[in-house]
Amino acid sequence: MPKQVYGYDRTTKEYTGPQSAPESPREPGAYLIPANSTEIEPPAAGEHQAACFVDGAWEIKADYRDEKYYSTADQSEHEIKELGEEPDAAWTQTKPTDSAAIWQNGAWVVPFAVKQERKKAEILAYYDHVMAQAKQGYSGGEIDTWDIQRKGAADILAGNTSTTEAQFVATLAANRSAASGQTITAVYLAQRIQANVAAAQALNLAALGKQQGQYDLASAATTEAELDAIVCSFDMEA
Repeated sequence: MPKQVYGYDRTTKEYTGPQSAPESPREPGAYLIPANSTEIEPPAAGEHQAACFVDGAWEIKADYRDEKYYSTADQSEHEIKELGEEPDAAWTQTKPTDSAAIWQNGAWVVPFAVKQERKKAEILAYYDHVMAQAKQGYSGGEIDTWDIQRKGAADILAGNTSTTEAQFVATLAANRSAASGQTITAVYLAQRIQANVAAAQALNLAALGKQQGQYDLASAATTEAELDAIVCSFDMEA
């Protein structure tokens, strides 16, 4: 009748499960013990443990293989590959989700100063984008000559048509008339330019005011609730 023995891995020596050792056909009462097995019963292994047969006896080794950990000092990832290796006391299995987070009181926490700087950057970026909207709908050439057109329009409407800028606007009006087949006078174009300038300035002033006001609020904030209460918004139609 076969006898139960206990197998172990050839390399790691960890217990792999029960095996069957057949009785020897030549030697009654003797058994053919398979390689990498023993008649000695292994001890029970708990969580993160493995029973290993070393030097003729079973011993319990730590088994954290394939477990991932993160350093609470610098967030570096560590994966245990070797049997017997134990996690460092300064590691955690809680994965950080923010590169700026620090380990504090058993959890990853983003420092208030970091959140404050992020809020300020968010405010600057949001209203810079709003102010950039004032240029949407204009060609690159219009944007590049914006200052010339603005000065020329002001000169024409003031009756000063001899300046280089005024001549630029007058020539632009004549060329637009020729290309479109419509009559566009220098005065009409100057009025259009001034209206566009006024609209852009109004938008920029409103957006800039909100940007600076909310930036000041973020700079003065002392709690996360105060930062969360600052919401970037702007009505382009107002």
